Order: sequence, then structure tokens, then C-alpha cells
Amino acid sequence: MRRTAVAIVALGLAGLAQTPPSVRTSEEHFRWSRRKAQELGYDQTIRRSSELSPNKKASLIDAIAAEIRPFKADLEIHSERELRALSANTRVKLVDLNEDGVAEVLAQANDFKAGCGGTGNCPFWVFQETPAGFRKLLDTRGKDGIGGIEVFTVAAGRSNGFNDLVLGAHDSASERTLFVYRFRDGQYRVGECYDADWACLECPSGALEEPKITRLNKCQ
Repeated sequence: MRRTAVAIVALGLAGLAQTPPSVRTSEEHFRWSRRKAQELGYDQTIRRSSELSPNKKASLIDAIAAEIRPFKADLEIHSERELRALSANTRVKLVDLNEDGVAEVLAQANDFKAGCGGTGNCPFWVFQETPAGFRKLLDTRGKDGIGGIEVFTVAAGRSNGFNDLVLGAHDSASERTLFVYRFRDGQYRVGECYDADWACLECPSGALEEPKITRLNKCQ
């Protein structure tokens, strides 16, 4: 009987040793660094960009204005002129996400009237340049026009030829929600989400050096 029990335990341990890494929990393999996350500067706007030609600036302003326009009344934007001024003030960064030699545009709102919240979270878009203008690949807002992030990371991992993106929303002084976006069916779509928490009552500084990462059951 004892030999049988030992054999069963041995088989169980062998099975664990052969368990592929893909079944490990997401907390074990997901890595995110606050130091590597980026926040676009408030002077990195379409209007100020030296990388965009006048025609591309106008086309991108058109694309962003089209995103904000349905919510003009809620945002108390009183004229088309004001809308275009807000759109021209959108923060941008050019990154070639699919290595085709043409940079995509990472765009982040820059004003409360463009949808930014009090904690620094602002609507975030990704646009791809096409012969017909800029096509939207990602929008963090919901159907009500609400939803933004504060920081982003262009991840090394790729999905269907495009770099994955990790977008971080500011929840509190010690906590962020991280949204992992992957490219699928022509758009960036949110996959898994994580809570990053630095709070540590036992730590001298009151905070961990690196956050505790917990996968969330549902992205909100």
C-alpha cells in the first residue's frame, strides 16, 4: 500500500514538472514597469509637431474632431472653431507599430473639454495613416464617450504584426488598472486587465518598489 502511495505521488510530481508555461497564472508571466511607462508631454501636440506635415496635421485634426464631436454638448464645446482648437491641442507620438515604415499616431486628449478626468486619465486613440486619411485603430472610451488612461507602454510582444500596448489608468496614489491591448481583426482590442498596487503598510516608505500585480476577472 505504501509503495502504491509513493508511486502516485511520484506520478503527480512528474505531471507538475511537465506542465507547460502557458497554463501558469497571468500574474506570474505578466510584467509591467512604472519606469518604462510613458506619459505624453502637454507640449507634444499636433499643433506643435515637427514630424507632421501641414496636410497631415489637418487630416489628423479632422479625425480627432470627428471622435469628439458627438459629445460636444456634454463637454460644453460651443462651436466648431473651439472643437478644432481642442483637437489641434491633442498630444501625439509617432510610433511605427507594425514595422511597415509608416508611423502610427498615438494620440491623447489634453483638456477637460476633450474628455480628460480629474485624476489625469484622458481619452487615448491610435490612428493609422491611409490614402483616405487617418483610420482609428484604438479608442479607450465607451459608447458614452467616457474612458481614458494616463500612461502607456509599447510592449515588445506582437499580435498579428502590431506591437501590443499596455495602457495604465490612474486609480489612486498607489493603484493603477492596466489594460493589455492586442491587434486583432483590424483593430486594437482589450484582452486581459490587471490591478497594480504599490500600497505597503509595513514598508518604511509606505509603498512597494514594484507593484503587486493581480489579474482582474473583468475589464471595466
